[in-house]
Amino acid sequence: MSIMKSNLLCAFLIIISSFVLFSCDKKMNKEKYLQKFTSFIDEVSLKGNDFTEEQWKKADKIFTALADTDNFEFKDNLTASDKKEIGKLKGKYVLMRAKSGFRKAKKEVKEIMDQTEGFLDSILDELKDSGVELEKMIK
Repeated sequence: MSIMKSNLLCAFLIIISSFVLFSCDKKMNKEKYLQKFTSFIDEVSLKGNDFTEEQWKKADKIFTALADTDNFEFKDNLTASDKKEIGKLKGKYVLMRAKSGFRKAKKEVKEIMDQTEGFLDSILDELKDSGVELEKMIK
């Protein structure tokens, strides 16, 4: 499957997930909520490496809705264990999102380095072609 088809499939799955999540609204019980949050994190874990920035923005919206337990009626029924599990899920997402940002930054730095190398090569070639001796310029 091509990368574009894969990205479209990921976007489609995120959109479907968000509709399912929000269709449950505040009537969701804590078991369904934990299951949906876990499924969302599992999906992002599997496919997040290939997400575009637009897909990450959609995932961020879903994550924000899931992470804010104050919006759910069951918030007062969360046990210490539930809260710990929610914390783990939040931590996994934040780490995945950070890794995505690092990969993007690494790619951008590599592109800048490649361009800089080309720029310097071009200058050196021009100086060499024009008969300028670099050693004399440096001294």
